[in-house]
Amino acid sequence: MSKIKLPHASGNSMSIGAPATNPASDLTLTLPATIGTSGQYLTVDGSGNLVWADPPGITHVDAWRLPANIIGAALPITNWERIDTSTNGFGHGFLGTGFDPPSSGAFNFPVTGIWKVEFHAVSFTDDEERYFQASIGMSGNSGSTWEDVAYGYGNHYDESGTTYSQAIVTIVVDVTNTTTQSVRFGTQFDASASDGTSGGTNDNYTHVLFTRLGAT
Repeated sequence: MSKIKLPHASGNSMSIGAPATNPASDLTLTLPATIGTSGQYLTVDGSGNLVWADPPGITHVDAWRLPANIIGAALPITNWERIDTSTNGFGHGFLGTGFDPPSSGAFNFPVTGIWKVEFHAVSFTDDEERYFQASIGMSGNSGSTWEDVAYGYGNHYDESGTTYSQAIVTIVVDVTNTTTQSVRFGTQFDASASDGTSGGTNDNYTHVLFTRLGAT
């Protein structure tokens, strides 16, 4: 059986051998043109080409929250902090490459891929309003234009005292450019004179969760 022998400077060697049985025809495996990135592995594309790929499973998760209440509409919400509170022995963290702090409320994705974006918005009111709305906005041109692509609503009727409500908005997006594609979040109300969005620096009320599901 033929081998390619790669000797080490200290004397020992590593060999790459031909198959143990005779293949049906001449075969070629072509190496990739790059060295890949940390954590990637070599796989094949079905045509004899070796390609770098991310490992299966979730490789990036990050979560941010609103650290204080906002009164009135917030289009977009601009004040975010990464969830980092440790409680009863449990700490918060992120997996993979975390998001940078958002600029004017806009989050840029750290890596390309298929991302699940979840927005959990909690609101409060002392008035008799019909609803509050939570929305996810996307931009594909570095924030020059924005379009709301997903909405959630909560009932906002108050008869006496303060009423709380929640809306959950979820979208799955294909991120192909980490420079030009970004996401932001907003809340608004039927009438926002005394309505607001709930936040806290030690607990999660209004918050967002980013999960990379796989490669683009």
